[in-house]
Amino acid sequence: AWAGAMTQAEAELSRRVGEEVLCPVDEYGAEVLFLSPAVDLARQRASLFGYALIFHAAGVSWTTSTWASDALNPGAWLGPEAARACLERVLEAVRQLRPRFVVWGEEGLGWATARLLSQAMSRQWRSLDGLKTHRPIHLAALTHRLWREGAFAGRLTPEANAGLRLTWHDPCQTARGAGLIRMPRRLLAAVCPRVRELPEAVSGVNTRCCGGGGGGLEGPEAETVRLAGAAPRVADLRRAAQDHGVDGVATLCATCRVNLRHGLAHFGVPMRVMGLAQLWGRALAPALAEGDDGL
Repeated sequence: AWAGAMTQAEAELSRRVGEEVLCPVDEYGAEVLFLSPAVDLARQRASLFGYALIFHAAGVSWTTSTWASDALNPGAWLGPEAARACLERVLEAVRQLRPRFVVWGEEGLGWATARLLSQAMSRQWRSLDGLKTHRPIHLAALTHRLWREGAFAGRLTPEANAGLRLTWHDPCQTARGAGLIRMPRRLLAAVCPRVRELPEAVSGVNTRCCGGGGGGLEGPEAETVRLAGAAPRVADLRRAAQDHGVDGVATLCATCRVNLRHGLAHFGVPMRVMGLAQLWGRALAPALAEGDDGL
């Protein structure tokens, strides 16, 4: 199912941008083994397109794995041993495909879990042949490094996002949980001319939850918990829209994207929710901005 969906995504992306852009699966010896949130392949392909275009524009070979295909670590909801079992599948995918780097996509809980558990599992990581780093890397960190090194020189068209008036939502797991605060903002500013920050009291390490934290999207009372959790952040975004004309919010987590869309729609706030990689994809291939529904 994963391979078939990636093939469809590759065909759609290549058709829309007018050149072949690969979405590889189980490619042996690719430079990067990439963990994409499964929801991006199933329901939010604009972000998947952004991932593919970042690697394509930078000339970095990459692949996904059918053995370890999801950036989310659902074992984290059950406890350390289950979370460790999920991460061990990633290590097995490295043994199978022999990449040089393991790169994580826009999934907050999956990234925080991988980052913390990789420190505890350093011996297993160091035993893997071919890896140049003995821990996973977040896509934002890799993109930032490539950008600073000039890998995207002459390729970025920030004007593709000029029609957006955005603010930034810090996911709990990447901001408080992993310290990804300044770097994503630099990347956002590189491809979006108009960005308005939320107040410091509700951003950065003080960020508010999207409402989907701690597995709150599941269970018999999930909807009540989900909307109650989202309400404070939706109120922040409503004020940003009323006071500063903000019409969209960007973030670094697939779960946040899903839950913010749900909360904004429920409370009647007409605002787009977009991923950082999606915005980079539009800047790398402006054709994607035409008719882009933000999903």
